[in-house]
Amino acid sequence: MRRLSSFDVNRNFSRHGDAALHEPVMITHYRRPRAVLLNVDLFRELLDAALSKKALHSGRLQQRLRSIATALDRKSKRRV
Repeated sequence: MRRLSSFDVNRNFSRHGDAALHEPVMITHYRRPRAVLLNVDLFRELLDAALSKKALHSGRLQQRLRSIATALDRKSKRRV
């Protein structure tokens, strides 16, 4: 997962928005994780899973979420 400053995202939003089509992009503010930019399909899939009675029913979604969570944990711990 890419990690970018909010300043850089603002300056080059189009390029980083395109990158978010392939993998989530962590946006930092003063080197602290602040937001994640992700593509609409993944966002909809997450919403559907959260609202579904069969939460996280898709094995593919579970796998993607695990890899995102692992990347977030690694990036957050790296700052400390």
